[in-house]
Parts: sequence; C-alpha cells; structure tokens
Amino acid sequence: MDLTKKKYSRDEVEGLLSATNNEYETKLNNQKERIALLVEENKELHNKLKEYQEKDSLILSTLISAKEKAVEIENTAILKYNLVLEKLKKFSANWKAYFEFLKEKYPNYNTIKKAVKLKDELDGSFDFSDNEKTILLLQEKLKTVSEGLEFNPKEKIADFIATTSENGFNIEEVLNPGELELEDLCKELGLME
Repeated sequence: MDLTKKKYSRDEVEGLLSATNNEYETKLNNQKERIALLVEENKELHNKLKEYQEKDSLILSTLISAKEKAVEIENTAILKYNLVLEKLKKFSANWKAYFEFLKEKYPNYNTIKKAVKLKDELDGSFDFSDNEKTILLLQEKLKTVSEGLEFNPKEKIADFIATTSENGFNIEEVLNPGELELEDLCKELGLME
C-alpha cells in the first residue's frame, strides 16, 4: 500500500489498523508468554535459592556442632590421658615397692634376681613424655627375659605342692581314698583309654 497518498479509503485505513493491531497483539502475546516463562523461572530460582539457604544453614549448624563435639572429644581424651598417666605413675610406685619387697624377702632365688635385675634396668626407662620409646623398651626387655623361661604348668604345680605340703606326699589320701572305681583308677594311671 502506498503511504504517500493523501487520502485513504476506509477499507485501506481499517486494513492498516488491523494489520498493525495484529502485529502488536502478536508481539504482546509473545511478551506475555515470555513474562510468564520468566516469572516461572524466577519462582524456580527462588525455590532453589531457599533450598540452598536451608542447606547452608544446615551445613553451618553441622559444622558448629562438629566443632563443639571435637572440642569435647579432645577434652575427654586429655582427661583420659591424664588419668592413665596417673595410674601409670601409681603402678610404677607399686612396682618399685613390690620388687623391693621381693628382693628383701627372697634374696637367694634366681627368678627373683632376674626379675629385680629387669626392674632395675627398666627403672630409668619410664619416661612418661615418650610413650612409644618406653613401650618398645619394655617389649625388648620382656622378650629377652622370657626367652630363658618356659611355661611348664605341671612343674609349677609340682613345685607348689612340694612347697605347701611337708614332703609332697599326703598319707591321709592313701589311707582314706574315698570311693574308688577300678575303671577310673586305671584310666587315671594310663592303663586304659
């Protein structure tokens, strides 16, 4: 349509208005759709932001609680360490007193002499500031002492019986054996299986 004309017909004006109106309505509808999409996206972003803020506050409260718990655990560990250290110091004092008692009471026994010698070697080793060194030294010393000693329960029981009875032989048991069954007696002596 030619716009240089000075006079337009009614149909031409209505056509121009209608075309312009349609163009603006299309643009307006597109803008409304775009606004609706942006509003929806804005709501989603607000929801995500709210979730992140909640997570952030949860993480912050968790970190604060973890820090408090760590301080509590550290304080408990320090208290336990001090308690164990005091127990070790008391044990050390009892250890020394016990070996002094053994040394005075049984000065001629070889086992006691070895134990007192070990105790004397370890006396300088209890440095409570270096626990690893003390533990390693104790393990080495106990290993060297225990290498010469074999655990023989029968021998220990026989020694105990010999030292607790007059001569290791109880005549009362021989004279009054109680109820005996021949089968049990033979099994005990190893004559039967």
